[in-house]
Formats: sequence, C-alpha cells, structure tokens
Amino acid sequence: MYNKRLLFEGALLLLIFGSLWGIFTLFPIGPERATMHLSEDKEEKLGRMLLKATLANPEFHQAENDTVSTALKDIADRLTEGLDTNRYQYNIVLVKNETANAFALPGGNILMTTRMVTLMESAEECAAVLAHEMGHIEKRHTLSKLLTNFTVAVLFSDEALVSEAAEVLATSAFSRSQEEEADRFCLELLEKCRINPHIMGRALRHLREEAGIADLNMEILMSHPDIDSRIKSAYDYPLKKDFSEEKLNIPWETVRKSLHSSEISISHFR
Repeated sequence: MYNKRLLFEGALLLLIFGSLWGIFTLFPIGPERATMHLSEDKEEKLGRMLLKATLANPEFHQAENDTVSTALKDIADRLTEGLDTNRYQYNIVLVKNETANAFALPGGNILMTTRMVTLMESAEECAAVLAHEMGHIEKRHTLSKLLTNFTVAVLFSDEALVSEAAEVLATSAFSRSQEEEADRFCLELLEKCRINPHIMGRALRHLREEAGIADLNMEILMSHPDIDSRIKSAYDYPLKKDFSEEKLNIPWETVRKSLHSSEISISHFR
C-alpha cells in the first residue's frame, strides 16, 4: 500500500510539473513575452535613447571618419540585401575606443570601435562581425537582454536608468542559445549575400588572439559557447553547391590606414 501511494504521489508530481512546463512553453512570460509585444516604433525610440546614452559615455564617443563610415555603410547595405524583411533601418556608428568591440542596440543600431576596424584584415571579416550583431537585432536578443533587467515603462520615464541599460547592453553577455542563434544567422546571411561564411572563423580568430586569455569585454566573445567551437563551426559551415563568392569592392587597407591619420575626429552626440 505504501509503495502504491509513493508511486501515485510521484506520478502526480510529474503531472503537475509537466503541466507547468507546458504552460510556460506555450505561453511564455517575462522578457521573451514582453519582447514579442513591444512595437517596432517603441523599439526604435528606445534604440535612439540608448544610442544617445551610449555616445555620452566617454569610452564610446562617436568618431567622424568619412572613409570608414562610407565603408561600413556599404557593407551594411550589402548585408541588408540578404534579409528576408526590411524591419530595421540599420545605423552603423563608429566609436573611438582601443578595445576591439562591436555591439548591438535595439532598433537597428550597431556600434563598432575603431580598434575593431583596424583588427579586421578584410571588408569581408568586418561584414561577418556586423552580420553577427544584426543577428542579435533581427532575433530581438538585445530587447530580451534589456528587459531581463528593466521594464520599458521605467526606461521611458527615467533617463538615469537608460544610461545604466546602455552599459548593460555594451558589457554583458547574451545567453548560450542567443549567441548560437546569432552565429547561425550570421553564417546564413553571409552566404545569401555571396560572402564566404568561413570568413567568420578568421574574424573570430583575430578577436581571440587580440583578447588573449582575458576576453577584454568584447561582446562578440562574451559567450557561453567555447570560442574554439564557434571558430570550427564557422569553418565547417557547408556551402551550397551553387555558392559563388563576390568580394566586397572596398579598399580595406585604405580604410584601416585612415584611422591612423588626421582623418578621424570626435563628435559629441546630440
């Protein structure tokens, strides 16, 4: 009798936990649900607020360099050709910082440091970095990470919290599943845009070498998946039989060298 009671209670517990799991799976709550219901207009407005707060940070002052800005826009334009939807108007912002970094903000804003540009050895490698960040935006990972710590209503009403939220997005890691999803998005997008996806492996290798043992707060390296596994996945990505590569027509060495000249200046965001 005692054993039957234990079996009955065990089965009841499994039924309860199974039901709860099913409910939360079918009807998620928390950041994911809030992300799904946030309109694109509000996301863009929030993105502008976060961009302004980020550029007010002395570590991320906007850098004015026509050569680099034109190159980044050309790369972004090529990448957007491969997107299934035109949900966002992508805005690539160059910031002066000696740490190789790139990170996404909601609404289509991507910030890339001057050091990241000089570290990449080709326009295609830079495209891989941008495609990865576009993955976080298209999949709304940036919003999910943001809404884990803040509510939209509070952010719209508290300027001080917006600055704190901007710092969270610039310095904290995405989840393992989000990072893997952004990598997959990147590889698929590069292939659609006639850029060899294997170049992502080279970009990650440069970042790993730059970081050394410490990750130096590089968003693209702050991930749970092992960096070596990510590099291997990029190199192992199976290209379609009809894939034909088309190089970006950007004089990348000229772009990199322009950051060592007087062509760069600091612009205070308004």
